[in-house]
Amino acid sequence: MKLKSKLCPSDYIRISKLFSSASFNSLALQEEEKIYNIVETFKGLCLDYPEFTLQKAYTEFYKILLKKYKNEYVFKNIVFKDVILKNHSLQDCVTIPEFHVGKSKADLAVFNGVSTVYEIKSEIDTIDRLSSQLSDYSTFFEYINIVTCEKHVKKVENLISENIGIIIIDNLNKVNVYKKATTNVANITHKSLFYSLRKAEYINVITHCHGPIPIMPNTKIFNYCFELFQSIDIKEAYELTLYYLKKKNLKPEHLQLIHKLPFSLKSMTIQHGYNKKKCDNIIENINRVFV
Repeated sequence: MKLKSKLCPSDYIRISKLFSSASFNSLALQEEEKIYNIVETFKGLCLDYPEFTLQKAYTEFYKILLKKYKNEYVFKNIVFKDVILKNHSLQDCVTIPEFHVGKSKADLAVFNGVSTVYEIKSEIDTIDRLSSQLSDYSTFFEYINIVTCEKHVKKVENLISENIGIIIIDNLNKVNVYKKATTNVANITHKSLFYSLRKAEYINVITHCHGPIPIMPNTKIFNYCFELFQSIDIKEAYELTLYYLKKKNLKPEHLQLIHKLPFSLKSMTIQHGYNKKKCDNIIENINRVFV
């Protein structure tokens, strides 16, 4: 596969859009028209492509992003491979992208014995919303990390409190812990913990701590449970919330999929849960030869 030697900024944006969970999900769902469009977009950026496969294309074009367009996906993928996969077993921890806390969406949330967030500010991002994001995250996560580049470090330092960590992705795409995160557990609130739980989960928590819930209209259950949840010691509420979030772990076939995929696609798999059929579809489609 030979790529065009001269690519412009709009080409980098086109490439980056192919590294999205929506594009990747089309491989799992066997959406032929969307798969064809992905293939044709890649081919349009090549000079020649003998025995074209998506595995080759994603691997080669990811190298372009690493060199020329380090967007959120590149940073997320590096963190997933070099921080999460190196330090945790995916069988024992849960990684959730785009995790909602308050009005913010955390780029990568990790739950094992503690809760950790990795908020990404890549080379092409701004830090305009960082203060409001950190305000939300401080009510929920025990450990808060900003993953950024040299360009943003000083600005980030001026915005964060003492307990927030900074991780730098350098020009060689290496991970450097610039400032280690320390516990934020004192700032965690009942409200943020409760709002992260599904109905069945918070009902189980309340039943465990306070006994069975009386019969009442569905419209009143949320407020009833929230009021009781606030009476639980915050440490216990935190541990119970972690217990239920950790139950959202991936199926064995999904874990095998992550292991089989090239580095360029590792973190793209965690946006959705995949059963065996969808995992098989993904492997088949990335290895399929397109003429």
